[in-house]
Amino acid sequence: MLALRRRVRARPVDDGAGDLVRILQSCKNARVQETSLRERKRAETWGALHETAVAMVLEDGLGAVTVDAIAARANVSTRTFFNYFPTKEHAVVGLRHPHLDPATRQAFLDAPQDGQLLKRTTRLLIAVARTASGSALSRTRRREIFDRHPELVRHRTESFRETEAIVTEIVTDRIALVIGHEPDEPHVRMLISMASAALNFAATNDPTFILRDDVDGILDDAVDLLREVVQKS
Repeated sequence: MLALRRRVRARPVDDGAGDLVRILQSCKNARVQETSLRERKRAETWGALHETAVAMVLEDGLGAVTVDAIAARANVSTRTFFNYFPTKEHAVVGLRHPHLDPATRQAFLDAPQDGQLLKRTTRLLIAVARTASGSALSRTRRREIFDRHPELVRHRTESFRETEAIVTEIVTDRIALVIGHEPDEPHVRMLISMASAALNFAATNDPTFILRDDVDGILDDAVDLLREVVQKS
């Protein structure tokens, strides 16, 4: 009898908690899958509208293309189009809002104090800008669009202003960590302006620059030249 009682007490008590945990986990997994599927569909629709808009403009010109025509060829409603892009011009240019990856941000904050902040800022500018511009193929086609329709270049300018604002914030945080207090705003703005000038010089000096994946060396050379010019002026 004693042995039997011990065996009974040794059995795990199933009060339904295990089933509840499994149900909750299953619901969580379902939500994650649903969110991932929704995000993937949104990305596919965004890409289809952008690709369609680009193809139509390259074929017929910007003036001949309408939102209704883009939506129809992409097999979506006009209402759906406006859920993704405010205008046909935005769809043609296809720039997303730039953002800063958390790991990249932390690496920038943790970088050593070695006098290379300007170079790191220039590299950070292009890293953030590329989150808006997409793949090298997208950048190539966008250059063609801009060459044919220079009036659309303002969208790139607006996007880069967003990029500069993001980088300005993280550079301010970095300098504050080093000096122990908020830096002077003009100091930060000048640093951003110099980094932007170096980036713009590199892009202007080499038309293929923006299409490359590894550009650190080119950016560093541009910064070195900028420093040389400033010192000799």
